[in-house]
Amino acid sequence: MTFIPNEDFKAKVLKGDVPGWSILRGFGEREGMGVPTNGCDVWRGNDSGVGGDDLIPLIDSAGIQISVKSSSANDTSAGTGVRTIRLHYIKADGTEDSEDLVMNGTTGVTTTDTDIVHVQTLHALTVGSNTVAAGNITAYATVGGDVYNLIALGGNMSMTMPRMVPAGHKLLVMGWDAEISSNDRIAFRLRSTDDEGVLIEGVFLFKDAAYMAKSNSGQLQALFTAPAFSIVKVSAWPDQTGGECSASWWGYLVADGS
Repeated sequence: MTFIPNEDFKAKVLKGDVPGWSILRGFGEREGMGVPTNGCDVWRGNDSGVGGDDLIPLIDSAGIQISVKSSSANDTSAGTGVRTIRLHYIKADGTEDSEDLVMNGTTGVTTTDTDIVHVQTLHALTVGSNTVAAGNITAYATVGGDVYNLIALGGNMSMTMPRMVPAGHKLLVMGWDAEISSNDRIAFRLRSTDDEGVLIEGVFLFKDAAYMAKSNSGQLQALFTAPAFSIVKVSAWPDQTGGECSASWWGYLVADGS
């Protein structure tokens, strides 16, 4: 390991100088929020018109097959929009995996894996002259159609908050932030499916909170441990309809024994 005086620990992790340690982060944005009592996940699914709920549905622990399609015929192998994508996900055994898929416009393209329990991210690999998605590109259940992630129209990377901790790891969540551009007040809550490092599947417990109105929280401290298979995200509870916001969080992903 090369020593650099005064170099902080985060920089060492980002450089790969700390074996078994890496950075995991989640970020997202949202427009046109409603006021549901169970909150709004920070993602573009609902306001883009392709997600069915304010909250992203959970996948059964046995896993499923995922399909990808666009709302535009121009997101295809020779189109002006996104041509190929890479889908990152967690499998039923907790391992991380990814698959490259060739877009076929409004026709779904399915993954080879049929045991996917969480879609982490998706992003463009190749694009046409438009350089970004011509439509909303969704990652959804091949059977049933629930939407779990997406690249919104005009983008080339998903901006969907939740991340699952892979097997053989723990996540040391260190910080988070949120911003609201509208004048109405929104309560942001960092939450995850665990309690004191113990997994509670399907129950998102609050880990920190911040109220804001047309302001930015700045970087807030988090400091909790999420175990393998826990899902970490930020959700929002607006006082009025139409809110617009963004949020993010980050932490150290640590392999067992490191």
